[in-house]
Amino acid sequence: MSRGRRASAHRPGAGYQQTQYKGQEIGNLTGSIYWARQDDYLSVFMVTSEGIVLVEPIGTEMAAWLKGELASRFKVPVRYVSYSHHHWDHASGGAVYADTARFIGHENMLENIAMPPADAALPMNVRMQDANGNGRIEQAEAQGNLQRLFALHDVDKDGALSGAEVTRGPLANVHPPDLTYTDRLTITLGGNRVEIISRPIPHDDDNTLVRFVDGTNVLFASDWITVRRLPFGAITPAETELVRAVEAMDFEHFVCSHGILGRRPTWRPTSAIARSSGRRWPRRSPRARRSSRCRPA
Repeated sequence: MSRGRRASAHRPGAGYQQTQYKGQEIGNLTGSIYWARQDDYLSVFMVTSEGIVLVEPIGTEMAAWLKGELASRFKVPVRYVSYSHHHWDHASGGAVYADTARFIGHENMLENIAMPPADAALPMNVRMQDANGNGRIEQAEAQGNLQRLFALHDVDKDGALSGAEVTRGPLANVHPPDLTYTDRLTITLGGNRVEIISRPIPHDDDNTLVRFVDGTNVLFASDWITVRRLPFGAITPAETELVRAVEAMDFEHFVCSHGILGRRPTWRPTSAIARSSGRRWPRRSPRARRSSRCRPA
């Protein structure tokens, strides 16, 4: 199938990462496997006679556009949505498919998207934004990421952010998984298998790989392995070993949630770049990660 392109009439929003890729498009990767892009963000999906398995909803705008495209092109519904991890810029928008799909995520995702106790205080790094000292951040007070992603924090839509809402992060549009796993899950749709594989990393403890098996041999990873460019998050000796383990897996085509597509034997994964560049990121504590979830990717 030839590539279909549509530039968004409304930009995806300042919170989403912007690169040279612009607009929304769909392309065929191999056989029944397709990729879909919104700007720098990529999802991948498998089409079968019984429905579609989709990885990464990306956001409500992308999900709404893609759902319409899938219905008009393939005439079958989305049956499964698999999350790579819980971050808002990858996991938002799943509810668009809730009328036909089940949602797959690592069991840690449920904890990561849960609302903290209602009496949670504002995190220290945002308390200066509480200009009137009432323990909440009104929209007029919000700055930086809180201002840009205010609506995604404001779960109850009351125009002010509680400590719980800020601590939880911009996850208002993340639909919870109803099918969870701990180590590995295999689903079959239309006679084709999809493997969902846990790979906890410093970037997040609910990180997932997705491998489309039968007749396609496509592997999807999010953020931490990229093709010919540096990834997001920490690169440590332990994580380099995880990347090497992924390199050793059986796949021909590689899709990351950002950037370009890869294919053996020409793809150059994260580990090679990291070793040649010597670049490192500092680790962040779980508490620091939780209080800074505005950061995309």
